[in-house]
Amino acid sequence: MRKPIVAGNWKMNGSRSLVKEFSTLMDGVDSAAVEVIICPPACYLGDFAGADFALGGQTVSELDNGAHTGDISAQMLIESGCDYVIVGHSERRDDHGESSELVAEKA
Repeated sequence: MRKPIVAGNWKMNGSRSLVKEFSTLMDGVDSAAVEVIICPPACYLGDFAGADFALGGQTVSELDNGAHTGDISAQMLIESGCDYVIVGHSERRDDHGESSELVAEKA
């Protein structure tokens, strides 16, 4: 049987103190029974180093590198400990005008 996945997108919320509190709460989760994926703001990804759950990015650039202020490449997310990333979220489409074509490039 496939292991259930529970994912949480923090969106533009959180703080360093919340990261610590959340990490403490997650200590009791049986990671063998359920895969937990947390998608915090990019600035907090490093604060979850060594966590017993998976990390995901909230978005990813379709580009690998270059002068693209504020963008995050797939390689940067991997180096930050991410195994997952959210692409095609309705808020990114609405707030940033991301098209289906762009989402396909990101994927």
